[in-house]
Amino acid sequence: MFSQNFLEGYEKVLYVLNYSLFKINKTDFTLMNVIGIFVILVVGLTLAKSFKKYITSLVDNPKHLLKQETATMISVLGYYIIFTATILLSISYTGIDLTSLTIIMSALSVGIGFGLQAIISNFVSGIVLLFEQSVKIGDYVDISSNGLVGKVTDIRMRYTSILTFDNIEVIVPNKTFIESNVINWTMSDRVKRLKIPFGVAYGTDAKTVDEVIIPAIMALEKDFIKDDEDRLPRCVMTAMGDSSVNFELWVWIRVGIKNQIPPGATINDFLRTIYKTLNDNNISIPFPQRDVHLVSIPDTLERN
Repeated sequence: MFSQNFLEGYEKVLYVLNYSLFKINKTDFTLMNVIGIFVILVVGLTLAKSFKKYITSLVDNPKHLLKQETATMISVLGYYIIFTATILLSISYTGIDLTSLTIIMSALSVGIGFGLQAIISNFVSGIVLLFEQSVKIGDYVDISSNGLVGKVTDIRMRYTSILTFDNIEVIVPNKTFIESNVINWTMSDRVKRLKIPFGVAYGTDAKTVDEVIIPAIMALEKDFIKDDEDRLPRCVMTAMGDSSVNFELWVWIRVGIKNQIPPGATINDFLRTIYKTLNDNNISIPFPQRDVHLVSIPDTLERN
C-alpha cells in the first residue's frame, strides 16, 4: 500500500515537473527546465563572484606576489568568462536550437547595436584599461573634461569608480578615460611638483622674497621633500605683471601616500604660510591698480 501511494505521488510530481508551461521556438519549457536554469544561474553567478573575491584577496596575502593591477585584470576577466559560460550553459540546458534563432537575432542585431552602443564602447574601453594599465586601482587621477579629481577604487568592464577627496564615490564610464585627457598623478612616480603663484609689490627686493619665504616653508611640518638637493623648495620670478612682480613657489610633494591629505589642502597650507610671512616682513601684496590720465577737462567740471 505504501509503495503504491509512493509511486502515485512520484508520478504526480513528475507530471507537474514535466508539464509544459510555455513554448519558445517550438521548445517546451517545463517546471523542471525553469528550476534547472535557476540553479545553473545561481551556481554560476556565485562561482563568478567567489572567483573575483578570491583573486582580489590574494593581493593582501604575503605568500602571493600578486600586484593589484594584475589581480584586477584576472578577477574581472575571469568573472565575465564564468558569467558568459553560465549563460551559454543555461541556454544549452533548455534544448533551444540556437541555429534557428539566427535569422531573428540578425534582424534584431542592428537595433540592439544602436541601443547598446554606449555599453559596448564602455565594455571595450574597460578591457583596454585593464590590459594597458594606464589607470590602476589606487591611482590618483584628474579628468580634464569634467574637473573630477580623486582616487581610483575599482575598475569594472563598464565603469571605473573614483573616490573624491570629499569622500564621494563617482561612477565614471570607461570610455571617458579613452576619449579625454587624464592626469594620472601616480602612474609612474609619486613625486610631483606644485607651483604656487603669488605676487609682491614693485620695489620689493627679489632676494628678500627668497630669504623670508624659503625658511618659512622649510619650517612647515608637512610631508614634502626637504632632503633632496635638486628638489628643495624654490621661489621663481615668473613675470612683471601690470600690478605686481609675480613669483611661484616650487615645492615637490609625494602623492598617493596612505592617509596623506590631497594636494589642494597642501597648497592651502603653503599659501597661508606665504601670506603670513609677507605680512610679518612688511612686504606689500598688491591689488590691481590703474593710472588715469586726463587729457582735457570739461569747462563745467573746472567751474565746480
